[in-house]
Amino acid sequence: MGFWKKKEEETAPSPVARWLACKITDLKEWWVKLMVKLTAKLSLSQQKMGFAILGLLCCFYCTFLIVQGFTTVKSGQKTIPVNSISRPESPKAVTSGDEHGEQEIRRIKHLFYVMDSLKHDPHGRRQYDSIAAYRPGLLDTLKKLEEYYKN
Repeated sequence: MGFWKKKEEETAPSPVARWLACKITDLKEWWVKLMVKLTAKLSLSQQKMGFAILGLLCCFYCTFLIVQGFTTVKSGQKTIPVNSISRPESPKAVTSGDEHGEQEIRRIKHLFYVMDSLKHDPHGRRQYDSIAAYRPGLLDTLKKLEEYYKN
């Protein structure tokens, strides 16, 4: 059902993006070689111990950040002010006794009439089905709008 979907065009990456990707790959390779060189002198148990220490340091730092977020604010720190919002007014006061409401009801009823005539016309049935397929719940929404404007 993707008749109107645009076909995605395959674009070649720009020279800057290609250069940046190469530099990032080179940096990753350099980092791996450096880590291999530094850990080559260590035994397997020393490597495991270093990994465990690094993991514990990361856990302690994450715990510190979480605890710091819940502690009281010190006088020198900047904070974001939090204010409660007031509830907006009811829309019924705006639409009561409004001439636009009656006009909207007439437009909705006219749309119901058009859709009903499409539904019963043999040539318009195809168009009605396509509208119903692409806009499911349209008629239900229009009925709800009509009830809203009547009340």
